[in-house]
Amino acid sequence: MWSGSAACRSVTVLSVTPRAFGHAKYLDPTSFNDLVVQQFAPVAETGSLSGPITSDYQVAYSEPRFSVRVMYDDVDGRVETLIEAAVRGRQLRARLSCLYVKAGLGAAQAIREIARSQHSLEVSARSQASALLALLPVLRGTELESLLLSCLGS
Repeated sequence: MWSGSAACRSVTVLSVTPRAFGHAKYLDPTSFNDLVVQQFAPVAETGSLSGPITSDYQVAYSEPRFSVRVMYDDVDGRVETLIEAAVRGRQLRARLSCLYVKAGLGAAQAIREIARSQHSLEVSARSQASALLALLPVLRGTELESLLLSCLGS
């Protein structure tokens, strides 16, 4: 119970990150979207993906069997690409890195995620676009459902 004494009335001031004031911590949304669209252009053209559809820190592509969403977490400075598809009446979603590993295409470490500068964003987006390009034939084959199911919870 608050006694009203002066000792109990002290206030701790917490620092507030710039994001709280509407400013990006690492990258602004327009820079992110522009660079992702640029790096994923060869994938979209070669892979015959529809899009891009953009919103703050998100770029999406789709095709009849699945969709691809590239997102940026400005708090951690991390790029993440998700693949989503309808499987047995459920919408399943998995990270690109998990699908890449489960398809036997390489190690998760080959796909860069950290992007806290324009340069590291370019490297991460290029890495993820390259991994997606390698994964597209697998996703278009008979393994899409089993790969998505194997990546649930990871």
